[in-house]
Amino acid sequence: MKSKVVNSISFVAALAIGVLSVGCGGGGGSSTTTTPTAATSTATLTGTVVVASSSAGGAVGAAAVTQTAAATSSLIEGAVINIASYDKSGKLLGETAVNSSNTGSFSANLPLSSAGGYVVLTSHKEGFIDFSRRVDYETPGDINLMAEMDAANVVAVPVGATSTTIGSSSIIKKANGKEYVLFAYFKDASGKGKMMVGKAALSRMATGDKPSVALEIPKESIPSDVTSLVGSINSYDPTNPEDAKKFPGSYADSKGNKLVSLGFDFIDIKTDGGQTLGAAIKKAVAKGSLKKSAANAPYYVTRWMNSSNCASLAIGDADKNASNGYNIPIFTYSYNSGLWEQLGQGTIVKTYSSDITDFKSYSDSNASAACTANYGDYVKIEVTNKDYLNSPWNLDHILTSEPKQVCVQGKVMDQSGKAIKQSIYFSFYDNESSPNSFNWGSTSSKNDGTYKMTTVLVDNTDSDRVGTISYYNPYSYENVTVNATLGDYPNCTTQDINVTAPQMCTVTGQVKDDTGAVKANETVYVYSSSPYMYRTGSTGSDGNFSIETRCALDQSLYVRNKSVAKFNPDGIKAFDEVSDENNVVGLGTFTIVNQAPYSYGWLSSNSIKLNGSTSIGIYGYDYDGDVPLTWVLKDNGVQFDTNTTTGNYLYQYVDRTFTTTGDHNITLTVSDSKGKSTTSSVGTVEVVALSRAPKITNYYADKTVIGVNKSNTLHARGYDLDGDNVNWNYKKGSTTLCSGTATGGSFDTNCTYTTSATDANETITFTATDNSADQKSSSRDLTVRVQNTAPIIANAYASSYRTDVSATITLNAVVYDIDGDLKSVDVKADGVSILSSCTATGTGTQADPFKGTCTYTMPSTPATVTFRLDVSDNSSTRSSTMTVVGGTTAGLEIKIQ
Repeated sequence: MKSKVVNSISFVAALAIGVLSVGCGGGGGSSTTTTPTAATSTATLTGTVVVASSSAGGAVGAAAVTQTAAATSSLIEGAVINIASYDKSGKLLGETAVNSSNTGSFSANLPLSSAGGYVVLTSHKEGFIDFSRRVDYETPGDINLMAEMDAANVVAVPVGATSTTIGSSSIIKKANGKEYVLFAYFKDASGKGKMMVGKAALSRMATGDKPSVALEIPKESIPSDVTSLVGSINSYDPTNPEDAKKFPGSYADSKGNKLVSLGFDFIDIKTDGGQTLGAAIKKAVAKGSLKKSAANAPYYVTRWMNSSNCASLAIGDADKNASNGYNIPIFTYSYNSGLWEQLGQGTIVKTYSSDITDFKSYSDSNASAACTANYGDYVKIEVTNKDYLNSPWNLDHILTSEPKQVCVQGKVMDQSGKAIKQSIYFSFYDNESSPNSFNWGSTSSKNDGTYKMTTVLVDNTDSDRVGTISYYNPYSYENVTVNATLGDYPNCTTQDINVTAPQMCTVTGQVKDDTGAVKANETVYVYSSSPYMYRTGSTGSDGNFSIETRCALDQSLYVRNKSVAKFNPDGIKAFDEVSDENNVVGLGTFTIVNQAPYSYGWLSSNSIKLNGSTSIGIYGYDYDGDVPLTWVLKDNGVQFDTNTTTGNYLYQYVDRTFTTTGDHNITLTVSDSKGKSTTSSVGTVEVVALSRAPKITNYYADKTVIGVNKSNTLHARGYDLDGDNVNWNYKKGSTTLCSGTATGGSFDTNCTYTTSATDANETITFTATDNSADQKSSSRDLTVRVQNTAPIIANAYASSYRTDVSATITLNAVVYDIDGDLKSVDVKADGVSILSSCTATGTGTQADPFKGTCTYTMPSTPATVTFRLDVSDNSSTRSSTMTVVGGTTAGLEIKIQ
């Protein structure tokens, strides 16, 4: 039985993995929320997106085109931040999407529940690993966060039919004869990661280097119109404190089970058109250009599990089925709850190349020791759910023993002993390298400056209680760590946190729109680059704002991501200040101009046959939240489709059928409710009248070197560019071996035939012909070398070559035939067959050799007996002879041939 990931789970479009710490931030535009439920209050959620200090990436592969993140600055501009607010029951209170500003900051206003709840934040930007974090709260209040995004390890490889190399260097062939695109992620001794593909990755593995995670995508499941894949993979070890802090969500599943992580990863596979591979596969199946059997071909993920995690294996085999190997649960992250959903099981294997069913030597009692002795193991997962590739995933155990909760609490104070009342985000982790005694935990301080953080012991008998609290100083903008000792819940130990707070002043002003009306709920923020500092706020119903910020520091005021004024709260009126006295700076009134919405579109195909159709993807949103949005699609300037959304976010597909030939230039226009619009070019679709020949994407034989009179199977796959039905055949010379018709525009065929009776090089031609009026054809040749191999006598010997008269001896032989067609075996003594005295086992194949034993009684008078072993297959014979001397006959020579 194989371990599989098979559950069908709904995922949101954004992907996330990363870490959030504390900061104050702003900018990013207004929000769109659902109608708040009762007992809610509006809070401001702010933060900054920065490049993680440990970010490093690269890619290697003969067919690879490397991409690197734009990480020249520590700030990340233009990240899409999705924020959703929930009450404790999981009911959605409001959600919004904003962008990080040119200072990396973001801000949004959302309703929070007076009874407590949680918010889930996710962020995405191309070239970086997405992040997500769930933040729970007991009482509503402003929440300050920081996102540290790792630079992605990204590599693009050619795989499609239009690639002249057919991605040969990125593709490997498995023992099952199928081809796979291989992505592998390696880490060096310093922890820096590098992506490698195909044969280059295999070569590195051959040197003994272990990939942190490797993904094998079956070539047959990649849609024919996908010419390349872009893979992004990062791998994290939770026994590493820096990695542990990047764990998304909580160590718990949606059923309330506590988890202990053995490793977590991020996998993102997109097509050259920017779609997730899973979405491209679904579209190809719907269009009929990809068979469901090919779409459902399993993927394989192989993940290295470091020896530092071995102790956690003592929890036991996940499915308690010894015949199925030793299994670990696999989870995927839910962006709604910030918790984990179980997908299936992963099986432990010893080597990357091990079959998923091979390794069964672990038991609950020896798992930890066996893993340690092997310095870690691989976990192999067979994946049949393509959505699995569109999310972070986690190797976990559910803690089956009663977990022991441990905790630490304290107060956050400034240098004068006063409570710091803004929310500060804390994380707690084991400061030992291995193994982890307790799970990583997190919390935010309350508005009264207090915090309380709980976590769970992996082993409830473990006496280790020492760990590290990490938090982001909201004033100095740096990570700070403090060692702490946990107490058994509810008897928490106390660890107060002292934060040096600078003197604070206030900046005020007003914002209006371009009609002169006051602008309520508009985010404004102040920023300084040296030293780095930002503070955020928003306007009230009268358009006025008031932001607490640092005194005696040159800084800028931003409205709508644009710097509008400079000031320094130092009691001296200067720069753009209207007033500056008593620690308050007045900056007057600012006018913002309504911005046009953002629009972007893409095509699923750029070339189709007359009267064929293609899908058009459309995306858009409005910075100002001026809803509803209206979108219009035009073909060479003529409108052919339009619709209006109810919200501030647009993402959908529209199918378009083309009834005229030529180039069709497609444009997308998105307009807001105030008449501002943006037009973007989607692309050009070439529509042709004549039929195009089918594409043969794959043609191979189970065996290209094989014996005579053997059964061999040929395989050919491909598609018709115009979606026509395809007639296909396999021919050897003028003889048709197999033929048939494929409907729906794609073909996936096979042909089983018998090789010739003599040695030969057989050329077999596969031809695909469409059923159009002009019947266009494509052909591919394949040569199979037919060569009989004579049987092999691996061993032949007698129990003795000199013995007494009348003694009984045994004759032994091991024989096999590489071609598997061993036909006859005979043993003669002085020309007379003695088979009646022989016994044998085995079928005579190389994997199961023929092993025979014969008995023979020597003559009663001195004599030399010659024994001969004859073996034959369909067309050849081999022999071996030996002599045995009986009695004391002199001058006899023993010969073994």
